[in-house]
Amino acid sequence: MAVTIVQSKAATKYDTPADSTLTATFDSTPTEGNTLVAVYIGAQGWVSGAFSISGTGWTEHQEGITADPPYTSRASYTKVAGASEPTAITVTGQSNDAGALYLLELDGILTSDIFEAQNTGYSGTAGTSQNSGDVSPAAAAFLICAGHCWNTTADQDFTHSANWTELFDVSGQSGGGATEMNSCLAYREVAAGTYSNTVSWTNTSTYGGGTAYILALNVDETAVETSGVINGGGGISATVTKNLNQILRPASTIAAGTWDTGPTTGQSLDGYTSDDSDSTYIEDTTV
Repeated sequence: MAVTIVQSKAATKYDTPADSTLTATFDSTPTEGNTLVAVYIGAQGWVSGAFSISGTGWTEHQEGITADPPYTSRASYTKVAGASEPTAITVTGQSNDAGALYLLELDGILTSDIFEAQNTGYSGTAGTSQNSGDVSPAAAAFLICAGHCWNTTADQDFTHSANWTELFDVSGQSGGGATEMNSCLAYREVAAGTYSNTVSWTNTSTYGGGTAYILALNVDETAVETSGVINGGGGISATVTKNLNQILRPASTIAAGTWDTGPTTGQSLDGYTSDDSDSTYIEDTTV
């Protein structure tokens, strides 16, 4: 997978006792240059215009509340990690709200243009699922989907559409506001196209259905990765790199290889095809 989840964390809060902040804490200091994502989703209480996040450099992508049932509030933020990031991140709003804050540190996101698209699906009708609505990234993207439902049964078991991987399910928490504290987060990496996620839960929701919020982030398709070592006839060793236009073989070792210029377009290189007529390549690879 081109995008790596370096670390992730979730924190929850309830409407009893009332609290206006929610803090989640990474296990370690984020690496400079990686992408940080913060997503909040929860029950009624934090109205549009009331959200803020600790630290500097964040870009807000979503801040709002559904005006009708299920009265769900949500907010999302991204930033490129600096040289000395705090591990604790706090979202502040109003009191009387139950919800979850999700943090992700990602490697492989296009940091020069992080945000691609977003959408929110919600329903005021009691049910057992909610679709996020579509996002249509123009190129490779990393999708994140946060779900929430109101339910009198605290312990909900969430499921998702095909090809989505659930990262967090924070339903069934003890304490005040458990009726409102049913939330999850899932992710998926995709090519250009149109996508959505249907979040489903165990028991029929009460007091206004559920919400699914989807966020699409651009993947860095030009990232260079280490793939092997050159051992030339003269005893020279160097790191071999690859990108999407020049792929030899993952973790290959080059033994007495010969540098050449160009293959012609479409020429096969050790099982792979190059579409770059100007790429330099190496012959006689062994694995």
